[in-house]
Amino acid sequence: MNPEYIPITIVCILAFLYLFFMVKDAVHTYLREVALTNKELITLSQEEFHQEWSNFLNKFFPYYRNLDNDGQIAFCNKTQALLKRIDIVGIDIEVDASKRVLIMASLAQLTFGLKKLGLYNFKEIRLYKDTFHLKKTDSFYDGITYSSKIIALSWSNYERGILNQTDGINLGIYHHAEALLRTVNNGIFFDTHFASYIDDWTEHVESAFKQNQKFRELINTNDRDNFFPRISEIFFERPFELKEISNDVYAHTCVLLNQNPLNITENYKHSVESLNRLNLLTTVPVKVRKIYRHHKWHWSYNLTVFMPILAPIGIYMCMIDALITDFHFGLAYLIISVVFYTALYRLNKKFELYSHQIWLYVFCLMGLTPLTLTTLLYLNNNIIVGATQKSIHKIESYTFLIREARRGNNYSYTGVILDYDDLFLNKYYRARKFEYDDLPTKTFTNYSAEYKIAKGLLGIDVVLSKKITYTP
Repeated sequence: MNPEYIPITIVCILAFLYLFFMVKDAVHTYLREVALTNKELITLSQEEFHQEWSNFLNKFFPYYRNLDNDGQIAFCNKTQALLKRIDIVGIDIEVDASKRVLIMASLAQLTFGLKKLGLYNFKEIRLYKDTFHLKKTDSFYDGITYSSKIIALSWSNYERGILNQTDGINLGIYHHAEALLRTVNNGIFFDTHFASYIDDWTEHVESAFKQNQKFRELINTNDRDNFFPRISEIFFERPFELKEISNDVYAHTCVLLNQNPLNITENYKHSVESLNRLNLLTTVPVKVRKIYRHHKWHWSYNLTVFMPILAPIGIYMCMIDALITDFHFGLAYLIISVVFYTALYRLNKKFELYSHQIWLYVFCLMGLTPLTLTTLLYLNNNIIVGATQKSIHKIESYTFLIREARRGNNYSYTGVILDYDDLFLNKYYRARKFEYDDLPTKTFTNYSAEYKIAKGLLGIDVVLSKKITYTP
């Protein structure tokens, strides 16, 4: 392969890989929608779905019953959207449309206050008739939430949670909550509001667990990994009791899930002001600050990946005409990277986009700085603010640039660097370079170089044109 094509080839390969990973989730979702078994539900329009299933949800789902008409429409839309993302497969039981709607309604209830749909890493819910046995662990289960992709549920136990929504035990809520938490741990697609507050919420819960005996008895678990699933069950089924025993945990759970199950007159909306009037040990925030510590990837990381490949090409093209030395360019590069790091240091502390500050500097050094310098040099070269100066300089000496062939002793000329008798542009060898095809002769006796130079936007001189002329 010609060495000149290597950078372009690398860029094309990386661009293809980037586009592939950007669209693969959308393509995968589309293909899943085509293959899903619940086509009779997802092919309905939103209005048709609401009309067909509203009475059913009113009868069996008290959470839905307390919503006004707009809230019920939004709930149905979310339920149907979840049915498009997650398939429900019967293992030893026939799964009809009503079972599918009820199972997704539990997930819609849990995530009703969140903007994102929820379980992006989970693609399938396996439904068993009753408590089921797994050969791998040789144990019986009412439900299992795997680390990703699969949730397994016992329909009889799930149904029991639907029929009795005041005992604080709800298999659907529990395992949906467990899965929601694991989407954050997987670090790819999740609701940013939920992920930004889950760590603070956990601290409040652990504090209540240590100090409040009644709270420990209420949640009835010592496993910290089960705190969120267990509290989610109680939060929706026994909210009065949770609020009475630990108003702090109740208030912060309202913020975490962005809803208040006691506010049945306003579609479960929560009010920060009313929550903070509960004499909380720690007040709830007016606005949850976004943090990105759980993200495995963020769009800004693309700069660090692609700029070291793309920027050198742009910088090289710009520096051909800009009269700037390598030393001054390197100094500007270092200063700009330090300025960016200093400016973003506190911001990174706030949003935790990078787990360690060294990665922030890598982002500034390899991402922001080359992008900024390329942009600035391009603007400088293309926006002229000063008068054009024309000058002619006699050629004193010259150095041909050659490229040797890979085999044999053959070589070819690629260009020439000229030296002038008045040392013009002595520090800027790129400005004194001419392409071989532009040369009128291989000897330069009685030849001079004519330049047109002007100041660019940043005050850096730019070579607008140059040519070799005969001067007898």
